[in-house]
Amino acid sequence: MSSSGQGWAWAIPRPRLIQAIDRAQGPLVLLRAAAGYGKTVLAAQWAAQRSGVRWLEPGDVLPGGSGDVVFENYRLGDAELDRALVALLEGLEPGAHLLLLARAEPSLPITRWLAEGRATLLEAEDLAFNPDEAAALLGRHAGEHLERAMQRSEGWPLALRLMAQALERGGEAEQVTGRLPPLSGYLEAEVWPALTPAQRRFVLQTAVLEELFPQECDDLLGRSGSARRLQTLQAAGVPLQPPGKVGQGYRYPALFRDFLLSKLDETPRERRELEGRAAQVLLRAFRPFRAAPHALEAQDWELALTCLSQAADRVYREGQAATLETYLQRFPEAYRERPEFLRIEAYIAWGSGNYAIALSKATRAAQAGDPDLRALALVVVAGVHQAQGRWSEEAATLEAALAARPRQTLTLGIVRHLLGAAYLRLGRLEEAEATLNQALEGFKPHQPGYASVLGQLALLHLARGRPRAAAERLEQAALMQRRLGNLRGEAVVLYNLALALNQAGMHRRAQGALAQARRLAERVGLTHLLALIARESADTLRDVGEGSVEHYRQALAALEALQASAGLLHAYHGLAVLHRRRGEMAAARRAAEQALRFAASGDPAFVGLVRVHRAMLEGDAQALDSALAEVLKGPNLYYQAQALLYAASRSHDPTLRQKALDLIEDHGFDHLLREEEGLLAAWPRAGNPSLSASTLAAGLELRMLGALELKGPGGQPSGLRPLALRLLAYLALRRGATVSPEQIAQALWPDSSEDMRPTLQTLVWQLRRALGSGIVLTYGGGYCFDPPYPLWTDVEAFSEKLRQGRLAEAVALYRGELLPGVDWAQLERQHLENRYLQALEDLAEQEAGQGNLEAAIALLERVIERDPLAEEAYQRLIRWHQQAGHPDAARRLRQEFSRVLEAEFEPGSR
Repeated sequence: MSSSGQGWAWAIPRPRLIQAIDRAQGPLVLLRAAAGYGKTVLAAQWAAQRSGVRWLEPGDVLPGGSGDVVFENYRLGDAELDRALVALLEGLEPGAHLLLLARAEPSLPITRWLAEGRATLLEAEDLAFNPDEAAALLGRHAGEHLERAMQRSEGWPLALRLMAQALERGGEAEQVTGRLPPLSGYLEAEVWPALTPAQRRFVLQTAVLEELFPQECDDLLGRSGSARRLQTLQAAGVPLQPPGKVGQGYRYPALFRDFLLSKLDETPRERRELEGRAAQVLLRAFRPFRAAPHALEAQDWELALTCLSQAADRVYREGQAATLETYLQRFPEAYRERPEFLRIEAYIAWGSGNYAIALSKATRAAQAGDPDLRALALVVVAGVHQAQGRWSEEAATLEAALAARPRQTLTLGIVRHLLGAAYLRLGRLEEAEATLNQALEGFKPHQPGYASVLGQLALLHLARGRPRAAAERLEQAALMQRRLGNLRGEAVVLYNLALALNQAGMHRRAQGALAQARRLAERVGLTHLLALIARESADTLRDVGEGSVEHYRQALAALEALQASAGLLHAYHGLAVLHRRRGEMAAARRAAEQALRFAASGDPAFVGLVRVHRAMLEGDAQALDSALAEVLKGPNLYYQAQALLYAASRSHDPTLRQKALDLIEDHGFDHLLREEEGLLAAWPRAGNPSLSASTLAAGLELRMLGALELKGPGGQPSGLRPLALRLLAYLALRRGATVSPEQIAQALWPDSSEDMRPTLQTLVWQLRRALGSGIVLTYGGGYCFDPPYPLWTDVEAFSEKLRQGRLAEAVALYRGELLPGVDWAQLERQHLENRYLQALEDLAEQEAGQGNLEAAIALLERVIERDPLAEEAYQRLIRWHQQAGHPDAARRLRQEFSRVLEAEFEPGSR
């Protein structure tokens, strides 16, 4: 008879697992995991909450007709024991469980029983400690050591216990971060003796691999059969984690792998040979960065340099520059002047903003005889020129890289991609388009460079003043980069997406894109991009009315530290606009003057816009006309619209004003009318909303649950006609999404055979006139609800309260069905109604659990009032009436529910 699991983990309750056992399907619960996962202790905790549990092990007489049983120390391959266990299962009392504790897969038909619902499996992944359980075990040490302890132990209860004991005895952090001697002793005593000599040899040799793919193990060992061996080891209870998902291999837990490697270190020569073979295997599998540490461990420097040279670009994109630097530091001095080595160092220095070092190392690397290496070194030189605003030098350097005639298709694609981007910055749009299309030939669709080129082609739309078209394509490019795991490429695309969204007037979306770009850039270490993000963020905050001089000062400081001339041009112009909108004209003129110091580094179209703005501030009509003519010659419609606005504010020519308004309305730049309200105050047609600017700034409330209402903060009605209000509700329920005119027409006028787009345009005009031009944006051929001021809706508030678990507040918001009688809202109405009823039931359960039966009854009565067929609600309501001492009410409810069922299901009742 077993000892029933007395032990250390009694102090760590595991209710989630006990509940899983109690809810188990069928009579058998198999706890299957390697040693040290707390199987016995969990069984003891479960047994402590039940009565009459019997503890058995091999050799005990198995009872018949028994209640709950725990069977531990199961022996694999004991046919007599298996027959006895089957008989025990068949004789269990109804509702009783057999907990079978095993390190390996039992020789029982477990798979069939699981499929039939007769068994439940809890394995290592389930038994591992979660952070809360680990924190309870570590106690006072959790605050400092929990995260690292979980990372090292991977939730292995035994390892966490030994860490906790070591820390409690006064051990240092090395007890958590390094190898754990007590665990090694346990593995030596409990796991190692159970392995056959062949199994020991296999686990020792394959321990050099972080992931165990059968084919790679075969290649490493020079023999086949690894797939079968891995399955056998797992079945034998060896700590071996199976693949978590497609594309992953088996894995030894980190601490068990440490144990194996420490044994392998007893034969250093064999360890180096295995590491070298592992590097070759992984390099052939196109995993050079995984191969590099193995080559370094084997001290095969040529192989290591080959691995790092192939992996450097992708590793840097994925934010692992620090790891790359650590690997480089391990090379002997003789390798540090090799062109391949210098090129990698230059790439790292460029990305971290150390341009002088990057330029020095890349220039030396560019002396290489290999044309591909020379071209890639010149790419880094061009990157330094680009970061410092020397765009002509950037293009010339990349043209030299192309002239080096790189042989590899991928290298050619990289150079053409960057050259096309350089042409784009210089305003040479036709050359940019041709070069970027050629660059696509150098990449395959699954490579990061392909998505990057698509992002640059999207910027052609931005350069031509079509920000909505650019934004659509940049969103696709960002998604591609995310799927490819290219963090650097995704950060750059998201920054460009923010530019496009800001020019489209979608500033809140732009803020979201910038926030994502900032997180990725910080992770990857893109210093230059972080400075540009700070500058664009300052512009975004300015255009939503939240800007400050301090935002620009921070951006300017970062850009000046990097000598980023083009960024400084944009930042000083943005600051000048902020000062002008605030009426600080002297400061605006000073900032505009500063901006023009960097004119040589800017896009000619943007420089022309900056000159128009400065001439407007100075009242210099001649300079203004000259600069305006230059902007109007260019391709950028967005800059043209801005320049016309600036010029029209100083002109009495009504045709100029009309041209500005026509360009704004034709191309969806209507947000400029809101942002430049000060310039347009006296203009006819500029339009003021029916609700005052102060009312809009304070925010509106749109209620759709029950009656449809739109009111200002003081209850001021909007004055919108019913159909315009229903259009607003339709778009508000899809906040942030672009909806086509056809979708809207089908929803609002489902039975009409006429073209309803003119009517829809009139309704949109009514909304903009009443609530400001930014309330509905034209985007991607459709309409988007993205108000520039707070607009609260009860539907969003209801969903948010539910997400936060604030059920009483959510229920209070639900005044009635969503938009009663509106056909297009039927699906959303039913969805919200179901969530409301579930919230009522959950809230009732909470009240009942706190002993407030009367409140719980009242809540459930609301449920059955709205859903007369809610059987579970009726049953709970009857039970609670009985507990509350209302037997008549309980009896009446039973009768009522019977009548409801008869009326619903009686033949011929419908």
